[in-house]
Amino acid sequence: MTNTETARPAWQRWIVRHLFLYLALLAAAVVAVSVIFVREDLSAAFAALPVWLAPAVIALSSLNYAIRFLKWDRLLQDSDIHIDRASSAKIYFACLSMVVTPARMGELYKLVFLRRLHGIGPARSVPPLVLERATDGLALLALCAAHSVWGLPRVVGVLVAAAALIWMGALLAAPRTRGPLLGLLTRVAFLRRRRERIEELVEAHAVLLRPRSLAINLALSLLAWWAECLGLWLICRGLGAELSIGDATWIYAASTLLGNLTFLPGGLGGTELALKTLLERVHVSGMIALPATLLVRAATLWYAVFLGLVVTLFARRSLRWSEVREEAASKS
Repeated sequence: MTNTETARPAWQRWIVRHLFLYLALLAAAVVAVSVIFVREDLSAAFAALPVWLAPAVIALSSLNYAIRFLKWDRLLQDSDIHIDRASSAKIYFACLSMVVTPARMGELYKLVFLRRLHGIGPARSVPPLVLERATDGLALLALCAAHSVWGLPRVVGVLVAAAALIWMGALLAAPRTRGPLLGLLTRVAFLRRRRERIEELVEAHAVLLRPRSLAINLALSLLAWWAECLGLWLICRGLGAELSIGDATWIYAASTLLGNLTFLPGGLGGTELALKTLLERVHVSGMIALPATLLVRAATLWYAVFLGLVVTLFARRSLRWSEVREEAASKS
């Protein structure tokens, strides 16, 4: 065992080395809590759902992950990282199994996969990884603009928010405007103390912040996440709730962002609480909001874990899983 590994918390090393067992225990705990506390609500919800609904929602979630993979692959290409699409897909989808692990282990595994399988070091692989997460977050922020509080037509609100984010990225990508804009941003005390680090990050990611690249990748993120927003809308409608597509859009986007801010694995707990609370605020009854929340999380978060496990099990050898796991354990 390396000195680096022994310096890491034992629980992190255990999760990396026993990932499948960790996922099984976590899933069992979630199922047990659901059965114990909301068994009757879930039974009534399942009885009320039309037979076509589950395949439709799973198809929308699959569309989300397919589009986000295309974005990941584009980011690699834009960063001058050229690997075959089959290998890129294996890496991306295998890491979905880690969306419920703490400390962003999925991101760590992507870096290790790229280094082990393709000899690509962190200096080149970190920028597309950061922009992948950033464009997801920016897309969710833009989708929050579908809230009627802004006084704009919902689609217009989302497009205006997206255009503003692309404009900001263009200013950061251009050397002439980067300095003045960073100077303005770092007037905030929290950012001022980190100006040097922020400048380094922006410099490293400048090529991915160019308007064309950022616009395409942000558009892909918007489409991907909106597919899951539609999944929430379908579930609520299937359960008998009068929820508009616009409300489903901002509620799902805001709940996902709030869940991520808890820094819990997969936003567990935070996302569910936000979803249920926001659904009730738009007059979806609690008897529908709770099962709708659990069903949409099963069709998104836990479906992603399932996809990741399937890919990992079938591609263990080509992914050099044992080697990657050992290296990830030493860095976790």
